[in-house]
Amino acid sequence: MSKPGTLIFCGKMGSGKSTTAIKLANEYDAILFSEDESLETIYPEEIKLLDMMFYRVALWCKYVQR
Repeated sequence: MSKPGTLIFCGKMGSGKSTTAIKLANEYDAILFSEDESLETIYPEEIKLLDMMFYRVALWCKYVQR
């Protein structure tokens, strides 16, 4: 059994982050949390800085684990 892990992609718009994340999630049957879809829907107009994004992801992960 492999150990759980986390991958975080960051880079310029249009560089293929989401495409690569989707491919890896499908390949490893993993859960994909996408800022593109999830956080923008939950917190529209709030995700402006990278540190704010990480803060929101941490809060959301705590909520999901309940």
